[in-house]
Amino acid sequence: MTPLISVIIPVYNVEPYIERAILSVLDQTMTECECLVIDDCGSDGSMDIVRSLQQRHPAGSKIRVIRQARNGGLGEARNTGIDLAKGEYVYFLDGDDYIAPDCIEQLYCAAEKYHADFATGIFLLEDPQGQIVSGEVKTDLPVLYSGRGNLYIARIKGILGSETNTVYRRSFLIEHHIRNIHRIGEDHFWCLQTAVHGTAAVYVPGARYYYCLRDGSITNGYNRSRFPDSLVDAFYDNYFDCLRYADSLPEDKQPYGRALAAKLGITSIIQIIRSNVPDKRDKINAIYRVFPREANTLTLLYRDRPTRFALWCLRHPAGLYEKWVLFNFALAGYKHIISGK
Repeated sequence: MTPLISVIIPVYNVEPYIERAILSVLDQTMTECECLVIDDCGSDGSMDIVRSLQQRHPAGSKIRVIRQARNGGLGEARNTGIDLAKGEYVYFLDGDDYIAPDCIEQLYCAAEKYHADFATGIFLLEDPQGQIVSGEVKTDLPVLYSGRGNLYIARIKGILGSETNTVYRRSFLIEHHIRNIHRIGEDHFWCLQTAVHGTAAVYVPGARYYYCLRDGSITNGYNRSRFPDSLVDAFYDNYFDCLRYADSLPEDKQPYGRALAAKLGITSIIQIIRSNVPDKRDKINAIYRVFPREANTLTLLYRDRPTRFALWCLRHPAGLYEKWVLFNFALAGYKHIISGK
């Protein structure tokens, strides 16, 4: 039987968690799934657990293992999965997370019903003690975003803001050559591509993905007030890759691409200011010199709270130059609101 969905799970040193991740796929209410495990050349016993599940689980025949030639990181493993998937749709699941039993079915049905290029669900943040610390919603009703402008707004606001917990029509990814190119922070470039090339997407808050914080993980190693310097550097590099990609797009797609890149630029500047990277001023100057001012991204991010953002800029313990840069972003938001555009 040809699967409708290929669930792609990159595996690298996630021995304590990988069985839970794979079982959450094998136990889905939608049975027409394959579990495509990408062995990213780890050094622990993760793949022994995968092979054991292949043999002892009643649905173990759905597990297909592909071994990478070398450790290439999450993005490269996902690219391999796209190339070798047999399903009409692909879905990405990290090896240390898991999904609700009806997650895939909800996303697939929504994508089919609305003829969408992709359908995305909600993330529930789970702490190392197994407690849900954020992400609950009060409605399960799907929301359709149709047309490039609406996809762009949804992406800017973070609604369609992740590569995982989303079913993508594989033909859509192949047609537009949508790929991962980054080892860290891969979501930004990926989501820019899907937003500018997509024609319809569905947000399905009933499709639940459990994003698990664990001791030693990157996500659990920082709070929202300050990213580690390595992640700040990755955001900075990714911003310029996003901007170059946006400038390479057809003319009708460039404004959307540049605006999406600008969102990452704002995030990068804020995190650079909060970080301990030694070349703060140089990095901020580099971003600000090429910042797409026509994008008005800040307005979409802070449309209902420009005063709050402006006050944050003034109160933040940064240098005068950094305050001036951030305050200019806030001022751009005011001008956009006053003009009524």
